[in-house]
Amino acid sequence: MASLLHDDVVDAAKIRRGRTAAHSVWGNQIVILVGDFLYSNALRKAISFKDQRITEALSKATTSMTEGEILQLQKTADINITEDEYIKIISAKTGLLISAACRIGAILSIRPAAEENALAMFGVKAGTAFQMADDILDYMAEESELGKKLGKDIGEGKITLPVIYLLKGASGAEKEEIKQIIEKPSEEGLSRILALFRQYSVLEESLKRAQALVDKAKDELSIFPDSPDRDAMLSLAAYAISRDK
Repeated sequence: MASLLHDDVVDAAKIRRGRTAAHSVWGNQIVILVGDFLYSNALRKAISFKDQRITEALSKATTSMTEGEILQLQKTADINITEDEYIKIISAKTGLLISAACRIGAILSIRPAAEENALAMFGVKAGTAFQMADDILDYMAEESELGKKLGKDIGEGKITLPVIYLLKGASGAEKEEIKQIIEKPSEEGLSRILALFRQYSVLEESLKRAQALVDKAKDELSIFPDSPDRDAMLSLAAYAISRDK
């Protein structure tokens, strides 16, 4: 929750889940302080378990999230961003947070190291796929269902997987056109980007990449026997890319 509050301030986002973002109602100062309050209380709760591994897992996750946000800002409107750099950003922002949640579940359940590591790897892959799908939905979901402005990433200069794939396949003239649209976003520019996505089947290719990551996440759970709990985790991984908002 704290990360979402801060994220909307950094991105100057006006909408969160179809409703007015908190900072647009109460202002940046209050929302940043509330985010800090939530962060500190999350760490206080973690400390109450008196297990240093839990505190370490959360501390590493929050540090990585900040690093991911900074790297993303450094790559704003950079059409030379690579797929590996993009994966690094979303893994840090989302994948490692979900990984920490999965690892902490194993720690609290006093599971063997092999199972703890398997859950942590499941979390980072499923979480990264979730963020990847979120970036794809930014261009293909119904705006009323998505809960935020369609094409918001282009407006913020975020170069996500669909645009990276588009730049790989586009002609020299099209790449220059895409660069200009990213530098000066507009409704007309977004329409042009969406047309190029259809021309090069970019969204389908991006979804295949996300599906491959989900499949790898599911493979991490092979260490566990069949059970309702394992089935629930497999369903969560599938949901990462099957959702429409």
